[in-house]
Amino acid sequence: KDSPLPRTDEASGGRIFAAFTPRTPSKHSRNRAEGTSSLDSKENVKIQSKETFPWLSYLINYFGNKGGFDLLHQALKEPGNLLPSTVEGFIQPLVKAAEMMLPEALHQLQAPCEATLQYVSDLLEHQVQSLGGKTRDASYSSLSQINRQLFALYADVVGLVEAEQRVSKVQMQMVLRMRGYDAFNMQLASVREINVILENAEMVVDEAGETAMRFVFSWLETHLILRKMLAQHLHQKQYVDQLQKALTHLLAHSCLEEEHLELIWSQTQKPDTHEAVKQNIFNMLADLAWRFSNKQLDSLFKRFDQSLALSKADMPMILQLAKRLALSDNKGVMATRLLELLWRLAHAGDAQIPTVEAQTLVSQTLKEALGHYDAVGAASKEDFLLRCMDNVRNEKKMVSSMRLLKDLLHQDPPAPPQGEDGERPISRGERIRGLDQQHGLLELLLACTERAAADVTKSGFNSGAASARQIVHETTGFMLFAMQAGGLRLDW
Repeated sequence: KDSPLPRTDEASGGRIFAAFTPRTPSKHSRNRAEGTSSLDSKENVKIQSKETFPWLSYLINYFGNKGGFDLLHQALKEPGNLLPSTVEGFIQPLVKAAEMMLPEALHQLQAPCEATLQYVSDLLEHQVQSLGGKTRDASYSSLSQINRQLFALYADVVGLVEAEQRVSKVQMQMVLRMRGYDAFNMQLASVREINVILENAEMVVDEAGETAMRFVFSWLETHLILRKMLAQHLHQKQYVDQLQKALTHLLAHSCLEEEHLELIWSQTQKPDTHEAVKQNIFNMLADLAWRFSNKQLDSLFKRFDQSLALSKADMPMILQLAKRLALSDNKGVMATRLLELLWRLAHAGDAQIPTVEAQTLVSQTLKEALGHYDAVGAASKEDFLLRCMDNVRNEKKMVSSMRLLKDLLHQDPPAPPQGEDGERPISRGERIRGLDQQHGLLELLLACTERAAADVTKSGFNSGAASARQIVHETTGFMLFAMQAGGLRLDW
């Protein structure tokens, strides 16, 4: 109490904060707190004791009796000569103590809160801009922490709604200053600050049940901040992680629109876009897609189709994204969209999927996605097997359908598990025998082979015969596989 008020030394504030950091009190201090029914303190620092934290009540009252709160009150009412780091240290013990203060004590903290908030605003307006390099970054970091602490303190003093309204104005002022720097560190820090604003806005609900999120979103749009965030530094994983957090908040309140989704996707379609950017965006979309509306999901899958038609180079990443979405979709929210996309790709033909490697990747992705959805009851593997057979029967996409049919059958275990009670997966042989008995699988393959063989004989060595020969090759190979795996026999 007798020491002069420190003006630039942040260590004193740190020591004060350390006194309020929760830890097990010593036996001596515990006995003192428990053995004292009440401690006299100045009127403005009376503390509401809680049986679960008697030591904290003791420390706060002791600090007040020694004039600690008077010094903090005095310092924070006129913080102009203090460094941001010092102010940050002085506010921390007030935030810790506020939750246990009586209303009349809390009321006296309103003036220091207002003065400190104005101090931050003045620094942003006049002084921080002139700082350079590390000093500037450290000052912004301290000001950001001061804003967070002021929000928590204001919420106890004047209520959550008013706290958000007052502090968010200064936070928005800070973001605009940060966005004015080209340095990556400042751009990243600005997105982090935006996330704090969004988190605070989510907690505030007005009488009509609306949060403050719409106002924040309008501010982001007015200053073109969101659009710039969606187009910058996307090669930096830590930046994309913070961007994803912001988009998650906005999606939760239906604030993202079609143009924002288009802006995100357009970054993957530029000819000079780095692979790291595409990978970061696809990973982000995989996490955000669960919060999309049905309309936004339809739009996303439409873009998948368009991208696959235009750029074969992106196919592995898009298929990986589709697989990731499918395997994490235990409720089948995207089952129809994903499976139909993969079904179309599996039958797209050599023009769109020219290499065997790409065709195998598509088939593998569809097989894994369908296997998962079949297991969780969101789709029927049997339905897709029958769709393949219908294509073969109607001579539509015969080769790709037979290959897919065979791949899907290979997914079943070769033999039924032994010694297991209850439900068990159907074996490959049981599946093939069921398809043959109910839908005439072997007869269908034999009929296709005979038709294709007749076409080979008729066409000789022209281009049509090459296609017919491929069908003969596929169907005869499939018949041998079905007869061996399913124990089927042909009646000659």
